[in-house]
Amino acid sequence: MGYRIFAAAVVLFWGVMTALLVRSHLRPDEIPSWLRIPPEHVVGLLFRQEEGSDLLILQGTKRQGRLYLTPRVLEDGSRRLVGNGEFFLRLPAATKTQRILFDVRLDFDTAQRVTAFQGRVALRDPALTATLSVDPAAGTYAYEAVESGETVAEGTGRFDQALNDPRLAPFGVNAARIEEMRKSAGAIRLEARPSEVRARGERIETYRLALRHEGGIDWVFHISPTGRLLRAETPVGYSLMAEGLEPPE
Repeated sequence: MGYRIFAAAVVLFWGVMTALLVRSHLRPDEIPSWLRIPPEHVVGLLFRQEEGSDLLILQGTKRQGRLYLTPRVLEDGSRRLVGNGEFFLRLPAATKTQRILFDVRLDFDTAQRVTAFQGRVALRDPALTATLSVDPAAGTYAYEAVESGETVAEGTGRFDQALNDPRLAPFGVNAARIEEMRKSAGAIRLEARPSEVRARGERIETYRLALRHEGGIDWVFHISPTGRLLRAETPVGYSLMAEGLEPPE
């Protein structure tokens, strides 16, 4: 009798959890508070086992490149996220699609604040390499562009000064616009909850981490319990997906 009660309790528990998971997919704003997960826990998973992620870059269903992400925890407890890969893009006025190689590095302190950024992109035709370094705390940047072995542009500056450059105004970049974006940052919410993805018909449990803005702009990441990034959906028409995953419904 006791065994039957225990078995019934287990079945009931998993039935309730499955129903809540389905509900979280259909009506994510109505997830019970006790089912939500602290976002910092999910972010921490990326670095806990330092497991790399191999992702396809997709535009719709068309493959546009590949991204490799490698998280690292340094000796002082700070963290580093290194990414590299390739991206195929037809530049304005170009006659053929360019293969762009890139690598980026983000450094975080123990409170998960970004302390440094470094990025590099390289083209083969023309043979051009551009690098950018950013110090968020100081608000400064440095850049260099090298074409066929010769430096064609380089410099340093401050973001507050660069935003007042009138040459950026046609692109909608100006100090007033950036100030509006800064003020609207308070409307950004970071939420995490249990979810799943599917690969070759098999169900894979994940944590769904959503970066939401009240304007309806969402970034959604699916992270495995071991810390691998399996899928990311962006508001700019591109997505990241581990090879073999089924596209979202």
